[in-house]
Amino acid sequence: MREEILECIRTIHKESDGRYGALKIHKKLLELGYCVSLKCVKLLKGRNGIQSIITKNIVQLLQTAR
Repeated sequence: MREEILECIRTIHKESDGRYGALKIHKKLLELGYCVSLKCVKLLKGRNGIQSIITKNIVQLLQTAR
C-alpha cells in the first residue's frame, strides 16, 4: 500500500513541477480517495528525497520574520 501511495506522491509532485509540498499533496491524496495522514506523506517525501521548490519570495518572507 505504501508503494502505491509513494507512486501517487511522485506523480502529484511531478505534475505540479515540484511546487507542491506535503500539505497540498496530502489534500490531493484525500481527494483521490486515499486514507493517509499528513505525517505519513511528510515521512514518505523525506525518506525518498522528494522536495518542493521554495520560491525566493517565501524565503525572503521567512528571513524577515526572524
